[in-house]
Amino acid sequence: MQGRLLTIANSIYLGRPISSQIGYKHLMFLKDYVGHDEVVFADIASSWILPTIAGKAAATTHPLAFVPEWWNRKMAVIEFFEPNTSSARRNEILRQFKPQYLLINKIK
Repeated sequence: MQGRLLTIANSIYLGRPISSQIGYKHLMFLKDYVGHDEVVFADIASSWILPTIAGKAAATTHPLAFVPEWWNRKMAVIEFFEPNTSSARRNEILRQFKPQYLLINKIK
């Protein structure tokens, strides 16, 4: 943590932008593959970061603007990534959302 604080202090001193890529650098590859309007189906934690990098998230922790069924989307995403969810149910969820990409976060 001390090293990160020194990096931030140095960036401020030199007038460079401060980035929080430490928390999401494992997702930066998405910007090279995912288009702006493409939907990515990812776990809730990754989905919160996704729109800042590339694409659109199927659901996030917090309500999505102008999406009245956000709670149902969130519950479907959580159910999809539960270990005991059947393959048939996962396929059903994917057919419902029709994402262009499925992100499996192996770092969690």
